[in-house]
Amino acid sequence: MFIGFGSCTNQIMTIVILSFTFLFYVSSIVSIFYQGGFVYLSTSVVILSSSVTSALFSILTLICFALKRKGELIYVFGFMVVFVLLTFVFYLILRGYRMRLLAVLDSYPEEMSKFIEIVRSKNYFLNLCLVGFIYAHPICVDLKIFEFAIERWKSDPVINFAFAKFNAIYLEETNRLIWIYFNVSLNKLNGPTIRCIKEQTLGII
Repeated sequence: MFIGFGSCTNQIMTIVILSFTFLFYVSSIVSIFYQGGFVYLSTSVVILSSSVTSALFSILTLICFALKRKGELIYVFGFMVVFVLLTFVFYLILRGYRMRLLAVLDSYPEEMSKFIEIVRSKNYFLNLCLVGFIYAHPICVDLKIFEFAIERWKSDPVINFAFAKFNAIYLEETNRLIWIYFNVSLNKLNGPTIRCIKEQTLGII
């Protein structure tokens, strides 16, 4: 869409729009790994493949424009071929990444110091959670995965929301939901995520 619009503008505007398009596609790659990303592997693969392919062809379009070369039909076929190849490659990469996360869960640390050493960021922890619950890993099913995370990031709305969300799956765990409710209240956390936690918790208990 942006590339088509850029072809109808002057030279400077076209370069700006093509550059913006490239940056947009590159930034969309982050969504694959941001706060757990997508549940379905196929969704992640398609988004990653289309983003990378589109970013590459944004550069190609910019080069053609700079060299004053007209687009050719072969570029369209090239786009499809590259997309199919990248889809296959990224499927193997993302599947391998999920298997590595499962391996981390298999040797999940039992001490806070080890937890901090292995799980270095909230985003990485949420990726572990996603993969663990997809494959019903025991440490996720019994919610032990959240013990150190809540202690380390007790004031983080997203971590609390993830904990509450997975607790809500098991209705017998209402005591934990009540604890989460009081935890976010005592820490005076605010925002739409916290409001959702409180509303949903009160609705369940």
